[in-house]
Amino acid sequence: MRSSNIYKVLTILMNGSKTWLFFSVFFALISGVEPIISLILSKKLLDTIINLIDTKEFHYQTVLIIITLQFLIIIFLSFLTKTQNFLTKKTENSLGLNIKSNIFSKVSNSPLSLIENHTYQNNLSRIQSSSGERFLAPLTEIFSLIKNLITTISIGAYLLSLHWIFLLIILINTTAALIVNIKFGYKRFELFRFHSITQRDIGYTSRLILEPQFAKEIKMLNLHKYLIDRWSRKYEENSKDSLKLFSNFQIATFMADILKGICYAINLILAINITLKKNYKISDFVVITQAIVQMQNSVNSITTNISNIFENGLYLKEYFSFIEEKHILADDTSLMKFPNSIKKGITVNHLTFNYNQNSQPVLNDITLNVNVGEKIAIVGENGSGKSTLVKCLLGIYPISQGEILIDDVPINNFSQDELNNNISILFQDFIKYPYTVSENIGFGQISQIKNSELIKEVAKRTGADLFIDNLKMKYDTYLTQILYEGEDLSGGEWQKLALSRSIMRNSQILILDEPTSAMDPRSESDFYKNFREICNDKTTIFISHKLISLDFADRIIVMKSGNIIESGSLSELLEKNGEFKKLYSLQASQITQNYFSLV
Repeated sequence: MRSSNIYKVLTILMNGSKTWLFFSVFFALISGVEPIISLILSKKLLDTIINLIDTKEFHYQTVLIIITLQFLIIIFLSFLTKTQNFLTKKTENSLGLNIKSNIFSKVSNSPLSLIENHTYQNNLSRIQSSSGERFLAPLTEIFSLIKNLITTISIGAYLLSLHWIFLLIILINTTAALIVNIKFGYKRFELFRFHSITQRDIGYTSRLILEPQFAKEIKMLNLHKYLIDRWSRKYEENSKDSLKLFSNFQIATFMADILKGICYAINLILAINITLKKNYKISDFVVITQAIVQMQNSVNSITTNISNIFENGLYLKEYFSFIEEKHILADDTSLMKFPNSIKKGITVNHLTFNYNQNSQPVLNDITLNVNVGEKIAIVGENGSGKSTLVKCLLGIYPISQGEILIDDVPINNFSQDELNNNISILFQDFIKYPYTVSENIGFGQISQIKNSELIKEVAKRTGADLFIDNLKMKYDTYLTQILYEGEDLSGGEWQKLALSRSIMRNSQILILDEPTSAMDPRSESDFYKNFREICNDKTTIFISHKLISLDFADRIIVMKSGNIIESGSLSELLEKNGEFKKLYSLQASQITQNYFSLV
């Protein structure tokens, strides 16, 4: 583990948890010298008792002092231990909050293209397990190591005064235990990394089985058995590898324990031999054997400390690597303010985009101009690149080649916050927040979330007020049953809320991705009738599959396979007899056919 990561943790603790840090040092020092003090008191007590047996004279005062000292040591250490446990728990909770906040902040500031990457998600899944306890673990182990070193040095000095062979035999046992612990600590971490994607699979499948938003489709499709079998298979696959590693670890530690037992037996024989040769008292022999056991335990604890420091350090490395990873952003010195009033519009010059260097372009040499206040419709079959183009316009996908300009300024020269504040979007897969109606609309402009009059005005513009007024608590009504006993809305009603949210922000550019896909015919008709009023004078980009409803658009852009193949007004495109005319005629004939089949 890199020492710089420990230094970073120390810096964090010095800023918010100094009490725990200093108390841990104090606790390590006191608990480190306690074993040798206890050995000395035990020897003194044994000598006193043996003297009683030999002389029949019982020194009550000496025995009482020794027992009192032992009692006080036990009480004092217990008090220190409980205090240490409390401070550790408090620090872990504080660190847990800090860690999660940093992770949330990092994800919030990461590009969407990175968030959607499976490798990024695997890394994120792993570091989310870095709770305050795991984050603090390396330092906790270091303080435990200090304690065990103090114990080892103090007792080791005593054993060394008797014979150096004691330490050599214990060192042999220690080396074996250290190798086993470090080797399997690394293997546990590697297994954790390897299974991160499996763990995500298990977690997601579990959500599908348990969470209410999926229940309807899962039940209707009778997917429970399949999903449970899938979950069980992945769980067993994960458990099999974990159990195999655990089994190997148990075998290795058993072999190390055999070596430990042999070393203890050798040291015990040596202790008997020294006691006999030097004519030591029985109390000396008892203390020597206790010292050997204490020394062996302390040294084995040291090997465990070193192994745990190494293993937990790998988690620290993952966490700091994730948090400190730099993403390519515009140079702060070149960032500009978004124009208060767009004058020239949006220009797309030879835009090409692909998800990675080895993939085929999703957008290929796109060139497009959108005038101020213009209402543009982008149409095309699924996979033609419509939504990807929109994400590039929003600045959430990096541009592979070409440029996008607003008033002749590349969008890379605006911060993401500037773009977000001046471009509103209704995504096709919008979020259904399980909060109040007011929050669902107010999230569109978080600074105005308490402005109930503005929220009501926006709802009225989109027609959402018609069903909101029928809700029991109106704008204070919680939605869905996920968190509270809320109301369930229809797909069209949710879409009206999402549309309200997108126009809540008084942005200059509005992008709507299939805004009527879940609306009933009457609501959809009302939307198109009021489209100009809803969008006001905003520059609007509208993505739709419903071609027969595009007469509101100033211009229609037709895309296919990542290219713009046609452009013009509705009447112009119908006259061209091109791709748009084919799609339009197909859609119109289907509607006519459905109508006559009903008649």
